[in-house]
Amino acid sequence: MALIMRKTTNLVRWSMPAVIVLLACASLLLLKASPATAEKYDVVGEQQAGTVAKIGLSQLLIIQLPAQQGSTGYGWTVAQFDKSLCKLEELSDDQVEQLQDSGVLPKTKDTGLIGAVKPQIFQLTPLKKGTTQILLQYVRSWEPKTPAKEFSLTVRIGK
Repeated sequence: MALIMRKTTNLVRWSMPAVIVLLACASLLLLKASPATAEKYDVVGEQQAGTVAKIGLSQLLIIQLPAQQGSTGYGWTVAQFDKSLCKLEELSDDQVEQLQDSGVLPKTKDTGLIGAVKPQIFQLTPLKKGTTQILLQYVRSWEPKTPAKEFSLTVRIGK
């Protein structure tokens, strides 16, 4: 019985470093295969208004626009895009934080100041090849017919 215990203990001692190395390698592979890699994303902002963005079917397009939602009541709303070609949705704070943690978006500090500009972020997910015109409007919810600004972008999916 003592002989069996000694062999089992030696086996466990010997294999612990191997297990640690194996776990470390597996973790690195999972990080590398993480869906939030910079190559998967194309990020555009206000300066790209009126231009053409070309993305592949496996890429996601991030649209980052400055907004002063709290004090002014203004916010960006989706006015137009081809729903048969793509999905376009505003990202939650948690989703934005994940993109910041993965290096896709720069980290921003919340100043806590009333009226401070905070980016409003949208994600376009391609469904099939084609070209769509995206129109976002900067409006107050109680004045939807009179946008203060507009952001338009032509998106070619499938490069």
